[in-house]
Amino acid sequence: MTVRPFNEQDRAEVLTLVGDPRTIDSPGHHLHVAEDEGAIVGAVVWLQPDAGDEAYLGSVTVNVPDRWDLFYSLVRQTALDAQQRGFTKAVFTVHDPRLLRRLERDFIIDPQPSGWHPVTHEPVQWRVAVDLADALRQLERVI
Repeated sequence: MTVRPFNEQDRAEVLTLVGDPRTIDSPGHHLHVAEDEGAIVGAVVWLQPDAGDEAYLGSVTVNVPDRWDLFYSLVRQTALDAQQRGFTKAVFTVHDPRLLRRLERDFIIDPQPSGWHPVTHEPVQWRVAVDLADALRQLERVI
């Protein structure tokens, strides 16, 4: 498996993964793809803000279930890219409690509730802020 920057020849395969052409075409979006045996098996996008010092990790899409090495390799490449572009911090939002539990098992993070169910008032999304250098060290341990 190889993780590399998106190129235009990947467009059709990546579009089937991400669904929305704006993910590919929007200025400030940086995409990376995971390729395995010639097929695109995952994609990740991060957003470079117009102002501020925090990169925003967007969707990570993987079409192979339970391939955490693939998922984390995409995240790692995104963190490296953001760091190489001068960012020292990043944020991301988690919408799936199962994913949050997995991240808390594998990493030292401090998720903060950022969205609540309107009836039960239970958290339904969490914002996670990270130092990119620390995130990369932690990713190296789990990949």
